[in-house]
Amino acid sequence: MSIMRTFVVSDIHGDSKNFHKLLADVSFDANADKLYVNGDVLDRGKRSLKLLYEIKQMSEEHPGHVFLTMGNHELFCLQYIRRELSDFTWRAFGSTDTVEEVNRLNPSETEALAEYIQSLPLYLTIDGAKEGNDGQLLMTHSGFQADYIVREPDGSINVVKTIESSARSDLFKHLVSNDIHYIPTADRKAFDRTVLVGHVPVMRLNYDGSYKIRRDRNLISIDSGAGHRESGGRLSLYEVETGAEYYR
Repeated sequence: MSIMRTFVVSDIHGDSKNFHKLLADVSFDANADKLYVNGDVLDRGKRSLKLLYEIKQMSEEHPGHVFLTMGNHELFCLQYIRRELSDFTWRAFGSTDTVEEVNRLNPSETEALAEYIQSLPLYLTIDGAKEGNDGQLLMTHSGFQADYIVREPDGSINVVKTIESSARSDLFKHLVSNDIHYIPTADRKAFDRTVLVGHVPVMRLNYDGSYKIRRDRNLISIDSGAGHRESGGRLSLYEVETGAEYYR
């Protein structure tokens, strides 16, 4: 009998080739294992919308085994469809190929895509973590806006309430925020759970500029820069139960 394993990947940015290679490297079995995709499947790479549909299909064919949260680039797509974001602005965020993919959809396909993106959660809880508080991780794409931190009477920071408060204030600002990396260390120590994020390429966070997954107190950062290979980035896969890292 095989043991279920849990993997997390973030900020794929259309890198379908290396995404599938990573899954093959670990012999991922969607019938037995779990895969959490932490947002930003879209943009920068070619045919990223096709990859989003692949992950959607995986989640439908293997319910309870494949999950996706919303990243800021999924939100950009939704806002473009809803005419809340211009073609020019979305392209400036790296969506040149995605815009063309979306523009080729018929109206019913476009609406179905918008509804799917709108249904994506902003955070998910992952159990069985080696590096989480009490074996649990809270996965969310970007973190939160620091102005919306929610403290409990004992001084701890309620991460879920903070995310929800930040997102309610302004979803766009919430999903593009990098505040979680720059709040005081004392605040990060006060998190009531360990948070796993993507969004900010770790090359900008690691002192040596490397693409290696970064671990801080109560914070794990796994955007290894697949959308920034020109700066030395890679796509990474994180194994929850062991803390193992895989790169392509």
